[in-house]
This record gives sequence, structure tokens and C-alpha cells, in this order.
Amino acid sequence: MAALVSPTCDAERLTWLACWTAFGFLVDDELDDGPLGRDLARCQSLIGDLTSVLDGRPDNQPADGGALRRAMDDLWHRIVPGRSLGWIRSARMNAGAWLSTYSAETADRVADRLPGVAEYRLHRRDSVAGLLYMDLVEAMIEIDLPETVRQLPQWQALRAFAADHVGLCNDIYSARKESDAGYGHNMVALIRADQNCDIRSAAHRANAMATGYMREFLDAETQLLAGTGLPPDTRVDAAHCARAYRAIIRGNFDYHLAAPRYRDR
Repeated sequence: MAALVSPTCDAERLTWLACWTAFGFLVDDELDDGPLGRDLARCQSLIGDLTSVLDGRPDNQPADGGALRRAMDDLWHRIVPGRSLGWIRSARMNAGAWLSTYSAETADRVADRLPGVAEYRLHRRDSVAGLLYMDLVEAMIEIDLPETVRQLPQWQALRAFAADHVGLCNDIYSARKESDAGYGHNMVALIRADQNCDIRSAAHRANAMATGYMREFLDAETQLLAGTGLPPDTRVDAAHCARAYRAIIRGNFDYHLAAPRYRDR
């Protein structure tokens, strides 16, 4: 997957990105499929321990999170040196938001609650870790954008729509598997419940949403590069990042087409 979403990385950076990707799958499987995802206190303890890496707090070696914390600490401190405060702030915020979604989903499971479609869209933007992955890929291509770009509405929209597409693509391809497992935090499942339709119809509606996100992404990219008065060097870097985000969207789509875990859909 790492090679698909960042095809121009050298071997060293690609290995690092692959390790982050594998780490994300480990956390996901532990908290979506394992007992920790049904025990709110233990889930919150693990998430608090992982989040402590971002805050630089000491490692207390808890039983549930020791190995995962050490892995995250290693990955985080391999990339932070040399990055700007703006990038670190963005990556820390997006990593924390990703981790917090596991506590939110566990709380929903304990309360036998599911979010609505609009609420879930914002949740999924974080839970798929798309915004964090974009931060990581910026580091892979050795670009560190100034804060003036990070605060632009067009830039924030570009990233949001890319993350929306990545999350929805995963939901569509995993809808049947997650339905069989009784996992309800999936846009297809929520559309199905909201509109009282079958899974195929819900998947088609979700796909139409994904197409809309892609159009919005392209519109935001055009607006960003055409009308923001960026200095020439900054505009080149922003365009390079936008192409890298396109590669994430395309690579994520290709991964879901090829990965064995999604073939039986």
C-alpha cells in the first residue's frame, strides 16, 4: 500500500511509510476486532498511552499498550527531527484525532449507538487517518509548507475532500465484510439504515458521494493554485503536495482493488 500511495519515494522513506501503514493496521485490528474495542476503560487507557508519545510524556509501560507505544514512539521520532513547527503541529493534531476516534467508536459500541450520516462523515475523515497520512507523505517528498498555506481555506478543503474519499472508498469495499461482522461504523451501513435500502443500493449511493468528493477535491486544487497569490516557489511546492495527495487517493483505490481482504465484496 505504501508504494501505491507514494510511488516516488526512495527505499528508505518508503520503508518508513510502510512501517507507519503496518502500525495503523495493527492498531485498527486491535481496537476494531479485539476485546479492547469492547472495553471502554482499557481502550481509553491504550489511546491515552499512544497519545502520550505525541505529547512527549514518559512511557509507563502499561500492559495493553507497551509494544504499540514503543512502535509509535520509534516511528514518530524518526520523522519529527528537521520538520517545521507548523508541520509538527498538524501531524500531532491529526494523529491525536485519529487515535481519539477509537475511543469514540468503543463508546458507541458500549452504548449500542451509531452516528448519523453527517456526523459520521466528519468522524470518518479522522478515523481513516487520511489527514495524518497526507502529513506523512509531505515528509516523504521533503516538502514543508509555510503556515500561510496551511491556513488557506482552499488548502484545508483540498485535504478534507481527499480524506473523505479515502475513507469512503474503504467503507464501500469493506461494507459486506463489516456487515457480516456486525460492525456498524461504515457509511454504507449508515446509508442503508437511514434510507431503508439494501446494501447494493447503499453502496451505489456511497459511490456517488465519493465521486462528489473527488470533484470537490479537483475544484479546491484549481482554486488553490489559481487564485491565492502564492509566491512562485511556494506555489510549486503546493502543486507538488496536491499531486502527492492525488497519488494517495489513486493508490488507496488501487489497493482496495487488489488487496485479498477486500476481494470478496
